[in-house]
Amino acid sequence: MKNKNNTYDIKVIRSIQELNSIKPAWDEIVKHYNNVCLTTEWISCWLKCFVDDNTSIKILIVKKNNDVIAIAPLLLRKEKLIFLPYKKIEFISMADYPDSPTNLCPELDIIITPGYEDVLDKIFEELMKDDWHFIRLNPIPVESQTISEIKNFASNYNLKFVEQEAFKSLIIDTNRSWENYYQSLSKRFRKQLRYFQNKFKEIGEIKFVLFKSPTEIKENLHHVLDIEKRSWKWQKGVSINSIGYKNFFKEFSEQVCHLEWVHLWFLELNGKYIAYDMNICYRDKVINWKGSYDEEFSDFGPGQLLLEKELEYYMNNSISEFNMLWGRTLAKERWDPNNKSFSEIFIFKNNQYSILLKILLIDISFYKIIRIFKSYKNRILRKLKIKSQKSELTRADQLKNSTIGSEW
Repeated sequence: MKNKNNTYDIKVIRSIQELNSIKPAWDEIVKHYNNVCLTTEWISCWLKCFVDDNTSIKILIVKKNNDVIAIAPLLLRKEKLIFLPYKKIEFISMADYPDSPTNLCPELDIIITPGYEDVLDKIFEELMKDDWHFIRLNPIPVESQTISEIKNFASNYNLKFVEQEAFKSLIIDTNRSWENYYQSLSKRFRKQLRYFQNKFKEIGEIKFVLFKSPTEIKENLHHVLDIEKRSWKWQKGVSINSIGYKNFFKEFSEQVCHLEWVHLWFLELNGKYIAYDMNICYRDKVINWKGSYDEEFSDFGPGQLLLEKELEYYMNNSISEFNMLWGRTLAKERWDPNNKSFSEIFIFKNNQYSILLKILLIDISFYKIIRIFKSYKNRILRKLKIKSQKSELTRADQLKNSTIGSEW
């Protein structure tokens, strides 16, 4: 139900210092959203790592009777499409593309106290005062009322609205007993898991280790990078110390370790860690955030065995869901996850320049074409051993004078 008395005051936050000053009010309203990516801890850490000269913080705080009832965690970016400069508004912590391997965030939205959904009109009326060409927001749950409210606003103000699929996340319902869940998996897959376990036993002793206390996290983060160096990602994929991540994994892990949100899981063989998973455990939800394994043991299924132990642990500890993120692979499908759909929306102003950008980006598909081009370009540069500062395939340790990830 919408609130009929819609007298709201809006304040714009433009710095991390201002953000920290309203942390108590932010923490209170974000309780309505079981989403770590909307917390002040996540937002402030991302801003610290990623904000540059072409980015301006623009967080809208909406108050009613001096109480914060909505927050729009936004920023303004200046970019170019070939030779055309433009300005766009986005959510804080969005990636260039929602399903990019360097996307850190599985879900975003505008934070609204239930019953005040009409505040979205006020937020976008405020945004209309600014100089921008289009707004791009993702990944928003398809069931979020934000999408329909923004679509209505765009229609009323004669703006160009576009909605498209961002991705589908693969989520395991962990609000059930481990025994029942395990038995629901295919016999073939369960047999394969036992085969992997027996194969490891032939060469030594395996253990599963979970670290989550502040001391444990700080003392064992270096093992993550050590495993990455022995994985296929180090030379062929996107490593955890890719320049595209800006050291966010380490910064965030250390910033929130006192809250025990980060869970570091390791598979140990004969006293040596050979696989890891870095999960975020926020309230009753877990995000399977980043992981890898020693390529020498790829035929032993180390990632699958580690995931098995994690799911057993979380199902026995009152966790409601385990998010495997986007990308439907056979390795994920075997765990019988459910799909959760997310959208990406664009709102273009109704002027000639913005409409031209819409034609190029959406109608002619430059938005998708540029991504494909960048992907091929980055692969070619890697084969030529050229270390580009704009390529997600470049590691921080490959660049001279780089401090990103150097502590690892």
